[in-house]
Formats: sequence, C-alpha cells, structure tokens
Amino acid sequence: MEHAKAGDSVFLRLVPGESTLEKLLEAARLYGAETLVIEGGLGAFQRVELAYFVEKGVYESRVFHDVELLSLNGVVSRHESDYFAHVHAVISDKDMKAWGGHLKEGIVRVTHEIVLRLSPAKLLRREDPDSGLLGLHPT
Repeated sequence: MEHAKAGDSVFLRLVPGESTLEKLLEAARLYGAETLVIEGGLGAFQRVELAYFVEKGVYESRVFHDVELLSLNGVVSRHESDYFAHVHAVISDKDMKAWGGHLKEGIVRVTHEIVLRLSPAKLLRREDPDSGLLGLHPT
C-alpha cells in the first residue's frame, strides 16, 4: 500500500494481492482516525465477495473473479478496541454487467485508487437488536 495525506484527505494506492478491507483498517490505524469516510475508489479485483442483507443473521453472497471496481464507498469507524469497516462496492465484468453490494472480501488485481477523508466525528458501532447489524451511532 502506498499512501499520502493532504489536509484531511488520504490517498491510497493498493497493489495486486492486497486485501481492500485489511488496507482500509490499516489506514485508519496508521492515521489514528476517529472516522474514515470512503469518498471513492476504483480499480480491479482478482476476487471479490459481495453480500446482500436479507434479514437478521441472513446474507446472500456471491463471489466474482477478474472484475472492475467501479465505485467504493463507506465508513471506517471505531468498534470496541479497533475499527470496523462498513463498505459497499459496485463492480462490472468483461461484458460490462454491473453488480453491487456489501464488500465481504476483496483482493486487488492491478490496482485500487482510494480517496478517504479523515473525520473528527466520534462514531461508534452498536448492535441493533432487531436487525443484528452493527449500527453507526454518533457519540
């Protein structure tokens, strides 16, 4: 991962074989962020798993190989003693068919270029009893 900070913006360049989620968490730790807002990302995945929330405890997921990353957004916020990344992605295949969903796992192919914003907002994750999801709560 290559990275640079300018003002409250952080620019990441990920390289083949790196995990997108792991590198987002690493960036939050590296910069000591309260909250990281993922403003955008593009590139390509060699393997990616996207998921769709059905109901409490139930997700449908699908794995894709060798696809373009068209859009990446979300929030990396504090959870317990570390960080939690809630990230969504839109991808497309060689036929330019698009899919989107919750990013469960993604391994970089070629590169990822990601723009983050450091936010001083104190946001915590707490489980919502109805959905079972870790909801975002301002403190």
